[in-house]
Amino acid sequence: MRSADCSTTRCSISRGITPDSLAFRPHFSEPTFVTGEVEAAHGLGLSVNVWTVNEEADLRRMAEMNCDGIISNYPDVALRVLRETRG
Repeated sequence: MRSADCSTTRCSISRGITPDSLAFRPHFSEPTFVTGEVEAAHGLGLSVNVWTVNEEADLRRMAEMNCDGIISNYPDVALRVLRETRG
């Protein structure tokens, strides 16, 4: 829990989190995760890593949205979809 007198950046750095390791890590199905958020996160220097993406249609959508990392219970399917989508 963040204390009132601690800025997010200062607390993050004190915990060993550097700007290079900052990322946006939403569950792909979150209602707030929409097209445009990936670009916005990239514009802030964040990588976007989505998790538990198991259906092919969802994997394809995350690849097309240029997510940096996709976590799936089916890596073989995810790799195939990524190769098909990104070449």
